[in-house]
Amino acid sequence: MADVNHNRPVNVQRIKNLLANGQAALQDAGLAGLSIARCVDAAYDATLGCALALAEATQRVATKQVPGHHEEVLLTMVDILRLPQATEMLNVMRRFRHSFKYDGNQQVTAQTAKDVRFWANRITTETYGWFEKNRPNVFKM
Repeated sequence: MADVNHNRPVNVQRIKNLLANGQAALQDAGLAGLSIARCVDAAYDATLGCALALAEATQRVATKQVPGHHEEVLLTMVDILRLPQATEMLNVMRRFRHSFKYDGNQQVTAQTAKDVRFWANRITTETYGWFEKNRPNVFKM
């Protein structure tokens, strides 16, 4: 779990940027013509954007360096959103992304890609709901 750092102020513009980048990645994940692997990678980017925005809003910072910092931030997001049922798919997404980026592996099934996009959409919706409830100022500026 990422540590809380109360000495670091919340950067609302960074949150907005992360959410906007996540939305763009989520749209990319559904684009016709992209390979299934690229769609899964884009869905991962959307999910990671949500996790980073939530970490910023709650003043959380990753304590792990490479490797493990993505996992730490994603699990922190699961805790913040109270969405433990997403953990298994987040592990699938994270392992695929690592294999895709660093080993060139593009082997992913259409069903896995569909499941990943479902969870990326769900996490994005839950994240925006969290912000509307807990940090509505993010959307007012």
